[in-house]
Amino acid sequence: MASREGSEYVRAKIAQIELQNRLGQLSALRANWDTYGSEPPSAKAVAAAAAIAKAFIEFGLIPDAVGPSAEGGVAICFVRNQKYADIECFNSGETLAVRYSSNEDPKAWAIKPNDAASESTVEFFSKYLSA
Repeated sequence: MASREGSEYVRAKIAQIELQNRLGQLSALRANWDTYGSEPPSAKAVAAAAAIAKAFIEFGLIPDAVGPSAEGGVAICFVRNQKYADIECFNSGETLAVRYSSNEDPKAWAIKPNDAASESTVEFFSKYLSA
């Protein structure tokens, strides 16, 4: 049992280090990073994404990707059981959640900034992705 707990701990620590490295890379992007005129993630968007991703990692739900959003901001992406979900932290301060699978129409909704890293949001994503 101690070995399993240790491996989960190590897995979470590695994810946190990778997250910090990736957010550092995103912070260094310049305008037009995608050659389509997109704005780079703002410090506000990077900070929001860091807090949200940290909450998910601490829960045990490690993002599959963290990347720049073409709309300006940071996207935290998850893929499990043929389902996709993400949370996008926009430069404007808004936060949007998206989910879809081949069996349902895509759904998108706004999340209040204070609720994005909440336990209920993390649990909602976890249940959706594991069902």
